[in-house]
Amino acid sequence: MNGLAVCAALFLLLFAVAAPDAPRESEPAWLSDDPYFVPVDMSLADDGFHDGWPVHAETWYFEALFDGGSNMSMVFIVSLLSLPDGCTGVAMAGLHLYQDGRLAALERVMTTSYTAASDRPRITLQGETVIEGTVNEAGNLCYRIDFQRNDSGVALQFVNQTRGWMGDLGRGWWLAVPELGVTGTVTVDGATAAVTGTGYHDHNVFSLLSPLLEQGYLDGKMTAEHFSLVWGHIMESRTRTHSFAVVSEHGDYLALGPDAVDISFSSYVWDNGSRIPTVCTIIVHDEADGLAGRIWMNATAVHHIRLPLLRYWRLHVDVEGWLSSPSHHAAIGEQGMMEYMRYPEKTA
Repeated sequence: MNGLAVCAALFLLLFAVAAPDAPRESEPAWLSDDPYFVPVDMSLADDGFHDGWPVHAETWYFEALFDGGSNMSMVFIVSLLSLPDGCTGVAMAGLHLYQDGRLAALERVMTTSYTAASDRPRITLQGETVIEGTVNEAGNLCYRIDFQRNDSGVALQFVNQTRGWMGDLGRGWWLAVPELGVTGTVTVDGATAAVTGTGYHDHNVFSLLSPLLEQGYLDGKMTAEHFSLVWGHIMESRTRTHSFAVVSEHGDYLALGPDAVDISFSSYVWDNGSRIPTVCTIIVHDEADGLAGRIWMNATAVHHIRLPLLRYWRLHVDVEGWLSSPSHHAAIGEQGMMEYMRYPEKTA
């Protein structure tokens, strides 16, 4: 769900009245008897632009944590508010480079000159290809990210290490590839360095009604030796919330609904006038599938990102705990990210 905040900001900045939701084949999962999020397998074409929807917000998000003791990390987002042709509207790209969880470089571009392919993830901005998705000879999804502005940028290759998934999420749609190997170069203030690391990618189609009808969300992810975990905590209202998680293990994935995962928050700090949780506790108790665990995400750095009419924070976290399946029991000591986003307060 990462990057939804940017699309919401574009929408709130440019539109006073939300467009209607796109036609849906079924009711949102949160209104049905199914678990909150029910993912299915995705393909390269599924990661392309959704030209079957009317005017809508759509975002492609890439995240990387780099190896080698550099403590560097990266987030790159391209967000569109577009008509179904994939070239009429507005696009925003944002690159955040971090050192020890603190912002080292920021570059943004906002333009009406863009194209988005519907048969694969391929985005151009002002005539330059910034995202290109392919399938390599081994059958793995690959993404090439090229973005350079001023004296900072990235040229990175993301190669899938597990299986991606997608599905309806509340009033929108969500695709994720939770674990990718990353290689390439990062440039900060004119200095270029080769990097390797672990990446994450997601892609969202964002309902224009969500900022008007919901309160916001928290989400995060982590990758360990045998597992990757992606979680979300949706704030429908001040009193109504929904938590879910997706656990991946060697190419298989399993969605955990509210009956199989508990997510809570603690250790709040005040930042930019808001109370921000810095510790997330995740308890997995899925007896039917033999999954159990207790994971803590402890923030080491908090970054408030200014967006029109929204409150948004990105947190770098230390991840500790354990996770157990019928195949593995893993002690976890990793790094990850989580985010907290709040829509404007409702008057009613």
